[in-house]
Amino acid sequence: MPDYVTPETLPQGSSITFESSSFFLRNSPNATLPTPSEVVAQRDIQHPRYQGTTVHPPVVFEDLGLLVKYGEDPHVTIAEGQCLWALGHFLPQVPVPEIYGWAKEGLYTFLYMELVPGVTLEKRWDSLPRIEKVGVCKQLKTMITEFHGLRQEPSEQFIGNSSNPTNMMLDVDLIIYHESKKKPVPGHWAILVPQKNTLQGPVFHAIGSPFHGYTPEIKLNYNLKSTKRNYTTLLLGYIDDSQLANMEEITRSLPAPGISPTPLDPFAV
Repeated sequence: MPDYVTPETLPQGSSITFESSSFFLRNSPNATLPTPSEVVAQRDIQHPRYQGTTVHPPVVFEDLGLLVKYGEDPHVTIAEGQCLWALGHFLPQVPVPEIYGWAKEGLYTFLYMELVPGVTLEKRWDSLPRIEKVGVCKQLKTMITEFHGLRQEPSEQFIGNSSNPTNMMLDVDLIIYHESKKKPVPGHWAILVPQKNTLQGPVFHAIGSPFHGYTPEIKLNYNLKSTKRNYTTLLLGYIDDSQLANMEEITRSLPAPGISPTPLDPFAV
């Protein structure tokens, strides 16, 4: 395993076939991966209810030991294929599906990977006895420890897609404004998506009063440091920066709380 994993150590290109993979050893050196059009046609056969829709369930070619996952960015990306390749190449002791290649056609990315037979953990989990669940968690802990062995070059660290550096992951913080002691202003909260290493960025919350009701508000360049309120921030998770527009659309479409049934209570909603 290399000391560091950099974008240069990963396979690059919009269409790649790993001819040394087990797919060709198992089937034939002259075998070919299904074309994107063949995958879509097979999707319509295997999943007729989704024909003509934008839903793309994985397509299985059982005789080839092949599963094809496809869709649009950010749901399916070449970066996912690169991740599978890196795990299989640098951490062979970690069980991940072998990646056979990928292709790009129009807006769609097609990932060709090993079909792993068996029942998924998602389907089995509820029926597993506790001792087996503990065993699964211990296995996952070992895998995660191995993952941590893959390190980025210190001078080139990033979170996101190495093939599209502008497509970065952003923090999503919950801001909890504490109750004011000077004014009868109740505590409330907001969602902030700050720029890297700052407390400034888009904020999503509701404004109004118990008398008049509330309405969603978005401030695109809010600076949390400028507030005079006491607050606490909690990290909720991460999103792709391309999803910010979706957050704005959702915020504007969600109904905010209406007029309070007890509007004389300043702390009522």
